Amino acid sequence: TDGTNAVFLVTAGNDGVRLLRSLDAGASWAVITDYAGTYGDLFVPRDGDATIWLVDGTHVRMSTDLGDSWTDAGTVPAGSGTWDLAGSEAGAPTLYLIGDGGQLWRSDDAAATWNFTGTTSDYWGGSMTASAVNPDFFVYGGVEVHKSLDGGASFTTQNYWYDYYGSPADTLHADIPGIDVIPDGAGGEIWFINTDGGTYRSLDGLATVRNVSLYGLRVGQYYDVLTSTANPDHVAIGSQDQGYQLTNRVAQDDDAWEVEQVLSGDYGHLTSGDGSHAFVFSVYPGFILVQIGEDDPYLAYLDFPGGEAYVPWLPPIVADPEARADFFFPATRIWKYTKAGRDNWNSAVWSEQDFRVAGDEYVSRLAFSPVDPRRAVALTSYGRAWYSSDKGVTWAMSPSMVADDNWLYGQAIAHSVTNPDLVTIGGSGYGVPAVYRSEDGGRTYFPWSEGLPDTLVYTLVEAPDGSGRIFAGTETAAYTRGPDDDAWVDITTSDAPVTIYWDAEALPDSNTIRFATYGRGVWDYVLAPVESDCPAGQDADGDGVACDTDCDDADATVYPGAAEACDGVDRDCDAATPAPGEYDADADGSPACADCDDLDPVRTPGAEELCGDGIDEDCDGEDVDCPAAAAPDDPGGCGCAWGGGRAPRNAPLAWMGIVAAAGLLAARRRA
Repeated sequence: TDGTNAVFLVTAGNDGVRLLRSLDAGASWAVITDYAGTYGDLFVPRDGDATIWLVDGTHVRMSTDLGDSWTDAGTVPAGSGTWDLAGSEAGAPTLYLIGDGGQLWRSDDAAATWNFTGTTSDYWGGSMTASAVNPDFFVYGGVEVHKSLDGGASFTTQNYWYDYYGSPADTLHADIPGIDVIPDGAGGEIWFINTDGGTYRSLDGLATVRNVSLYGLRVGQYYDVLTSTANPDHVAIGSQDQGYQLTNRVAQDDDAWEVEQVLSGDYGHLTSGDGSHAFVFSVYPGFILVQIGEDDPYLAYLDFPGGEAYVPWLPPIVADPEARADFFFPATRIWKYTKAGRDNWNSAVWSEQDFRVAGDEYVSRLAFSPVDPRRAVALTSYGRAWYSSDKGVTWAMSPSMVADDNWLYGQAIAHSVTNPDLVTIGGSGYGVPAVYRSEDGGRTYFPWSEGLPDTLVYTLVEAPDGSGRIFAGTETAAYTRGPDDDAWVDITTSDAPVTIYWDAEALPDSNTIRFATYGRGVWDYVLAPVESDCPAGQDADGDGVACDTDCDDADATVYPGAAEACDGVDRDCDAATPAPGEYDADADGSPACADCDDLDPVRTPGAEELCGDGIDEDCDGEDVDCPAAAAPDDPGGCGCAWGGGRAPRNAPLAWMGIVAAAGLLAARRRA
């Protein structure tokens, strides 16, 4: 802060621990100190003083010429090979050290002597600082923030991690990777507490804190994004520490979304069998989360299968493409979860194949072909590839080795949306190709990584415009490659953030690839403006018919060859609704469109009317009530045969309707 534009950086890597300096605000760097294998730290005053302080394994050193030369200020206490350093300019200065095991030391004479104040608990290396205006005010963080007003002799906790959920705006989120404080120029100071749930600011010495990350900051650490095919305004997001997020109950008045965190935690692998949000499955490290309902959703929680081990931190579950209420759980074997009740699923082994060729191996990704759901590909943590033609019940192993997994999330698989034999997979590409391609349904693979740096591929998705282009989200950028291209091309240029591109999805209606990034929220890459409502190859409703031949690509019950019903809808795309005489589902001799109930052979035009049963048997629009005194053999002039005293034929159906309505109300209350 002395106007020199000097920036200092302590680094640790294969070449040791070093202190680097830039004199041009970070444009260029030079090593000025080598820590000779020890782990040290640096304190740079925040009040404009040019003196900087450095601690290595044995000494505290000071420099008044930006690190060109150093003077020993004192030796460090014994018993630690790693030290973190903080200081208060209000002392001489007052310096604080935390060493191995959390031991805390304080010096009031600029490192000449040290006093042991105690042992910290819940300390994360580097997360410590001292007030610039009060030498006795010292703060450190771990899961929570701990502060002392007596120079480290005693500490209080700012708030406990679970307090956050009741008041996110003014209560610290858990996990504290950094704490910073700067003078405000008027005798006070501004504190910043950096948490895994965002940054907080305090203007009163941490008496209160305010979350400055709730609106407008756009720094979400997102693992996954899933846009509903039923309503593109409904977007579900799985994040790191900011939980499971939804847009569908939040008013939007900006070009970037506001989202609601409906549940805290870390959620990934969002998956839907039909692309809608009727059922969305995701995982937290320890349980499965289920969103039930498109418009008024509520949440259910399921256990991982018992007796399993060696799965990624976020296991790569995948929805059943043929039964939207069910999903698969890959582990050492593949499990199937089948819906068994309103909030209940039964789990059972789907495939007896044991994928542990090595002892600690597991399935790290599973995917089904959108062209033929019976064809599946599975990858393991060791980079082995398997293929199946019976929806994952039996498997054969490919002779090809492919990229292995990311320990937290697995690998990536992109089945072609037009060719069931074409499969692209991605994974860890450090020293080996990151992407491989198969043209025989996963039986064999060849490297397809030209143009990519040594990087990790987190996600792969095919363009929705029928071009066959593949998009990759990686550790470094987002890339694309066409089926006939020689290499991958970086598409981020200067418009998109330099961050991890963790997930991607194709949006046919807008001809867009939507990326979830780890640190910069959600970004859309628009391939080209949509010139029609039917991009080539699109099948938005998932009925197996492309939009150019489907007369309604938003309704999966409407497509060429579909079964007609007498409901006024042209379901088979023949440009005509069913005419009288075309169907007679209940075989009562009355055509469907002239029958008031084509599921009940008793109800048909001209049928004998039974009195007193509440049913319109003859389809004339009314049920004739006979006098209560009428005898069975004397209808009493009411024009019908007596049917009183027996249960109406449709009573069971009416009861089912009441039960269903009650269930719907319960679901809405729970939401």
